Amino acid sequence: MAVLRDFARSTLQKMTISVTDRPGFLVNCLLLPYLNEALLGLEESTTSPESIDAEARAFGWPMGPFTLLDVIGLDTALTVAEFLSEKYADRMQSGPLLRTLVAMNRLGDKTGAGFYVTHGDRESMSSILAKLYPDRRNDVSASLIFERMMAGLLNEAARALEDDVASKEDIELGAQAGLGCPRGGPLHIIDDDSPAKLVDQLDHFKDRYGSRFQPAPLLQSMASENRKFFTGW
Repeated sequence: MAVLRDFARSTLQKMTISVTDRPGFLVNCLLLPYLNEALLGLEESTTSPESIDAEARAFGWPMGPFTLLDVIGLDTALTVAEFLSEKYADRMQSGPLLRTLVAMNRLGDKTGAGFYVTHGDRESMSSILAKLYPDRRNDVSASLIFERMMAGLLNEAARALEDDVASKEDIELGAQAGLGCPRGGPLHIIDDDSPAKLVDQLDHFKDRYGSRFQPAPLLQSMASENRKFFTGW
């Protein structure tokens, strides 16, 4: 391991993290609840991709979830989503929107249209959503959807530490370098707002949206004992 880390640093000029061998490793497992919640938000509300992306950028992310999906490729994202949904069905649920867009050959930047149209004469996303989901609600804001996105990501980061997927330092490095996560990484974000606040938020979302928001046991114990990830350990 030491030789591999040195090779990655000196020859490849890459930072490394050590993670347990499991489906999705670390970074994909952090990202999928975040992206899934953005997609579910579009399916249920009249909120636009632009407004959700704007919420993410305002928080400090380098790009919003739908811009990111277009860059990744919706077909690639769908493959990962279906695989991890099978492995972690209780907390990585995804709706049908991504599959529908792939079937329409809206794969993102590489085909000129995904959630955004980058070239060519293609139907707008607002028109597609209106046809697919005519009964969308108009009382679900982009800010609420973004709160759900972040709650899922932060909860998954706590699960990763609890399950010994990676050290807390590697979780933060992986999230920052691999995802562009702002504010020091997900565990620092939890510390800033307090584990108790996140648990209350997750409990609220669990009551409203289901078991995918079940708080990680580690978060619950930290909230009850008023502990933080980077102090008092």
